[in-house]
Amino acid sequence: MTSLRSGAAAAAIAVLVSGCALTGEFTPSDSLIGAWQVEDIDGQGVSGGPVTVTFDETSRVSGSAGCNRFTGAYAYDSAASSLRITPLGSTRMMCAPTVMTQERRLIAALQDATSVESTEDGATVLKTPTGRIQLRRRGAPLQTAATKAGKPPETAPPAAANPYGASTPLATAPTAAPPANTPPAYTPPYASAPPDAVPDVSAQVSAAGELYFLERIALPPGAVVRIQLRDVARVGAPALVLAQQEFAAGAGGPYPFSISAPSNVVPANARLTLFAQILSAGRLLFITDTNNPVAAAGTTSAMSIRLVSAAPGARPAPAPVATPDAAPRA
Repeated sequence: MTSLRSGAAAAAIAVLVSGCALTGEFTPSDSLIGAWQVEDIDGQGVSGGPVTVTFDETSRVSGSAGCNRFTGAYAYDSAASSLRITPLGSTRMMCAPTVMTQERRLIAALQDATSVESTEDGATVLKTPTGRIQLRRRGAPLQTAATKAGKPPETAPPAAANPYGASTPLATAPTAAPPANTPPAYTPPYASAPPDAVPDVSAQVSAAGELYFLERIALPPGAVVRIQLRDVARVGAPALVLAQQEFAAGAGGPYPFSISAPSNVVPANARLTLFAQILSAGRLLFITDTNNPVAAAGTTSAMSIRLVSAAPGARPAPAPVATPDAAPRA
């Protein structure tokens, strides 16, 4: 049973990783590969810090959602313009409520994306069943309400630039000193550093495979699968959550998964494990009851993890969350 499930999980992962070459080759006009600035989410625009998405040549997708960095995998069929993105893992910083709301909308929309279109003004649109995300390559002119009114376009920061430390044109005349008792300049309410100051997620710890349970039952509507990449090295202390993702459980498994965490949130001497639950309306339905080790570097793949039925009335216990500042790598 386990070998069969491991084989199925490995096959599913192989399909996902090779998804960008399902039919035909990428060309400069239809390739998603590269760094993109998010211009709009479901017609509500984008506010706050830089919101970016990067698709790389290894079928990894990552970026900044305005507060937290996220990462996952994608498959793109350029001939059919179809797109699939796995459930995304992310860092767990807290920012202003409006930023967090926008971040949740972006991640949900990315995970729901099904197709890709180009617009007449050079933007790329990721379409979902209920909305869209409009992207523009970083370094290309941003299309805003001002540009549509005929004003000069802004330019998206280059992929390697940090907008928080970007240089500005020299003043042509002396600047008047601020009045006495002027309050300090406004600082965005990030919990630690601005999004682009979070180290690049190109160095990652990843786990992939399949979750399943043996019981032949239909799960209640609204049930969700919650997966956590945890560090359990601290004896007698609660586990530290390095990455978490949730997705709809549907009627039942199996559930292919791929979860990643930036290497900079992995403590030295970490002992990583994959933990999973199925929840419904706050009730714990299924849970992992074994240690599922994950390598502290690189990718642990083809995992086959069984979930067991939870005790009646059991509820999930919260676990502390790691951020790049809370758990620096030695």
